[in-house]
Amino acid sequence: MPLLLAMTFRVLADRLHDRLAKEGHPDIRPAHGFVVGHLVTSHGARAVELAGYLGVTEQGAGHIIGELERWGYAERVGRPTDGRSQLIIATDKGRSLVARVTAIWQDEEARWSASSTPTTSRALARPCRPMSAPPVTGVPR
Repeated sequence: MPLLLAMTFRVLADRLHDRLAKEGHPDIRPAHGFVVGHLVTSHGARAVELAGYLGVTEQGAGHIIGELERWGYAERVGRPTDGRSQLIIATDKGRSLVARVTAIWQDEEARWSASSTPTTSRALARPCRPMSAPPVTGVPR
């Protein structure tokens, strides 16, 4: 079952990114989405925190942050409590991206629901819910 779920997720993620590319977000990949989603829900983070969240080095996180800044999805601001460090926050464009991703996932869920019975949908979701992390984009579990 885990392999089937992973393969299904890959197909859904590819469809998500195809739609985002057609809607003007051609460079966004999963890691970018994880970062912007985290920035929205956490109201900002330091680079070292993002590295830990992603499980990458600070250099790797810095690369992703740099891309998001260049593309206008994130920006660095001074921390009000500590002028020496910077906080990375989502811009309006970043928040809009997260809202769009949420809507696309909701579309996919509706598509799945339309192709099965409510009983089947609940049966498929039941074992997944306890294993899933809290929703990054606001989609209810």
